[in-house]
Amino acid sequence: MRLGLWYIESPFVSSHERETGSPISILVDNFVEEVGLADRYGFEEVMASEHHFSEVWWPSPVLVGLAAALKTTRIRVGTSVALMPLYNPVRLAEDVAIADVLSKGRFILGLGQGYRPQEFSASAAPLELRGRRTEEGVKIIRKLWSEENVSITPKYWPGIQVRNETLVPRPLQKPRPPIWIAGWAGEKGVKRAARLVASGNGIDKWFADTLGFPEMKKMLPAYVDELKKHGKEYSENTSPVLMDECYVSTTDETTAWEQIKPHLMQTYSIYQEWSHYPPDLTGKTTERDRDYRRLKLEEIVANTVRPRMILGPPDSCIEKIERWEKEFKINHIVLRIHQHGLSHRKVVEEIRLLGEKVIPYFKDRDRK
Repeated sequence: MRLGLWYIESPFVSSHERETGSPISILVDNFVEEVGLADRYGFEEVMASEHHFSEVWWPSPVLVGLAAALKTTRIRVGTSVALMPLYNPVRLAEDVAIADVLSKGRFILGLGQGYRPQEFSASAAPLELRGRRTEEGVKIIRKLWSEENVSITPKYWPGIQVRNETLVPRPLQKPRPPIWIAGWAGEKGVKRAARLVASGNGIDKWFADTLGFPEMKKMLPAYVDELKKHGKEYSENTSPVLMDECYVSTTDETTAWEQIKPHLMQTYSIYQEWSHYPPDLTGKTTERDRDYRRLKLEEIVANTVRPRMILGPPDSCIEKIERWEKEFKINHIVLRIHQHGLSHRKVVEEIRLLGEKVIPYFKDRDRK
């Protein structure tokens, strides 16, 4: 079992400065300290998310990953996820190749398709092509990283053309950095992830975003079936990397929930404002979106977040992690421990508890 950290919230945001009176430099120092602790305690990776025009999310996750790499020595770094349709795929391949060299071969490129219309319009990216751009973008990046004298004329990026060119510098990792493909909101995205994992030469992964146990039971058959269609079996190598909420504490689970609930409410109020499950691309509102709009925020957090969350003292967290492993053969989870407004002291405490109690448990168990 491998455990990483998922930083969806930027500690650089101006709202924190207003609320705490802390200068940005202190917030940066806090982030560096947290990442350094994770490095020393044996976490697998630290990953940064991407959204734009928000005081909460990072707008440039590749830069954040690189910054984390330059302050650490062992832990892997990357994006969770960069929004593929918003990028020029050639430039993204170059940027991540450089980040991989500077990180000494520790970069993971997590990619997703995005959903917020204002982010697409700001990048002159057609929302209706987001899925096709994501799939084509992955294939272009793989080709540029792995081959020489490449020629490409992308179908979904009109105007981009590469003729007999070789990307320089090449990534340090051989044969190339891994690409983790997000897909969670519906069967179409899950099947896309399966196709790309099946064609990824054993390097790439489905990056499953905060699915609860019932949702995973519903989505996993589509993933497994699509893998089989492309000649792959569901196994340890093709099982997803799970992203999940986590709050570990020295208290019992009920008390831990009361401590973290106000911070989850802040985070999910933003999702609700965004209509995180947007209308589908025909313009119709999905059933999931209607439910999300209808539910009160507290009901959303209590009924959809808490049941899937890794929560409470270390023993409770271990039990929940082992349930994911037992039921779905998941052996890699990236944990979101930094909720909106949670203090640096609390985040450090979580990293210490996970690093001193949970990670050693799995390392000792897996050695037997």
